[in-house]
Amino acid sequence: MSSQLHVVIKNSDADRSHPRQKHFRIFDDKSRISATGYHNNKTYRDFNEFEAEFSSAPIAYLVISKDPYSWILSYKKWAKKCGWPEFSADPIDDYVSFYGKWLQFAAQTDKIFFVRYVDLLRDPTAALLPFAKRVEATTGKSPTKSLRRPVKVPQSPAYSLASDTVHLDKQYLLAYSTEDMISINAKLDHSVMDGLGYDIEPPRHAGK
Repeated sequence: MSSQLHVVIKNSDADRSHPRQKHFRIFDDKSRISATGYHNNKTYRDFNEFEAEFSSAPIAYLVISKDPYSWILSYKKWAKKCGWPEFSADPIDDYVSFYGKWLQFAAQTDKIFFVRYVDLLRDPTAALLPFAKRVEATTGKSPTKSLRRPVKVPQSPAYSLASDTVHLDKQYLLAYSTEDMISINAKLDHSVMDGLGYDIEPPRHAGK
């Protein structure tokens, strides 16, 4: 989501294995990294050790998540588009480990804010309000009262009402068979799902 917030984004695509990259695999078990180009050997005992990677510590960290059932489909679609080889690890292990580590860090600081993608679709202003308040309290600069959605996000298709409905109504679940759902659910972590605000969906919601 786009806004007029007075923020400087520290994300960098120059090196996808660097902590400044938004998809940096922050977790310890690097065998769970399924994406080409994101392998790294960095591990962190706590949040302070991670933040020491930055010459100037960020004001806040905004961690956006998709429902894992939706994320897996998007991930595999992107991997196919990029011509990535077969995954060296199960992507769902990647998901659980990534968000699990951020949730662990969030217990050690008040600088980390979690936002669900579906909440950004429903009401971006409300979804980002806690983050905006942090920016205002730290910088003294007031964020705008409303946020606007960009027409296009790099590497993603253009927004449409149909694509919104897929997420808001969980239509992506229809892409899975009962066996798929059982396999995914076996790997999902209840504490991670609860921490992010998602439900583990029963196989009856599968499309086949």
